[in-house]
Amino acid sequence: MNVAIKDNPTKTVTVKVKTAPVAKPVQIISTDKLVEMLMLEKGANIITFTHCATMSKSGKMVQKDRETKVANPYWDDCFKTQDANGMINFHYDKGVLRRLEKEGKSADDFKQGESWHQPILRTDGTLTPFCSKKSDPRQIYIRFMLNASNNVRYHTANGQKIETENVKPYLAKRSDYANQGLDKPLIFQVWGIDDVTEITLNGQKYQIIR
Repeated sequence: MNVAIKDNPTKTVTVKVKTAPVAKPVQIISTDKLVEMLMLEKGANIITFTHCATMSKSGKMVQKDRETKVANPYWDDCFKTQDANGMINFHYDKGVLRRLEKEGKSADDFKQGESWHQPILRTDGTLTPFCSKKSDPRQIYIRFMLNASNNVRYHTANGQKIETENVKPYLAKRSDYANQGLDKPLIFQVWGIDDVTEITLNGQKYQIIR
C-alpha cells in the first residue's frame, strides 16, 4: 500500500507501508477428504497437525505401574493430544543410510527389523503419506518423520486435564531407535488417520470432522 505524505508545502513524497498478509480461513473437511488430499501429495513435504488418541488402545500405556504394579487408574479414560510437525513421503531406509554416512558410520550399523506395517504406493511406485497394517490392510495410518512434537497434554474423554506427572508411571517404554546405529536417530512415526483433528498443508489449515 502506498501513502502520500506532504513533508513541505511544495513537495510530496510516497511512502510504502507494509500490510500484514491476511490469514486464510480454516477449512472444515472430512477424514475421507483429508485422505484424498494427502494422496495427491507427491514428494517429501512438511505438514503440521494435531493428533488425539486414546492411550489404552494405542499401545502407549500399560495397565499397571511399571515399578509398584499398582493398577492404572487412567486406563479406560486417558487421551493424549499433541501438535506435531513432520515430513511425509519420506524414505525411511534411505534417510537412515544418508545420516549414517553423514555421521561417518557404516551402513552395516543399521539393523533393519520386520515392521508390522507396509507403505502404500501409487501405481507409478511413488510413496504416499500412508501405510497399512500387514495383518489387516484395511487399517490405514499416516506415516511420517517427526521433526517436533509440541503442546503435549493428557486428558479424559470429556476434556478434564490429567497431569503429565501422574500419567508417567503408566506410560509404555518408548523406542530408542537403537537399531539405526545413529547418534541422532530419525524418529519415524505411524499415527491413526482417524485421530487427526487438525492439519496445516501447503499453508492452509484444515479442521477435520468425522
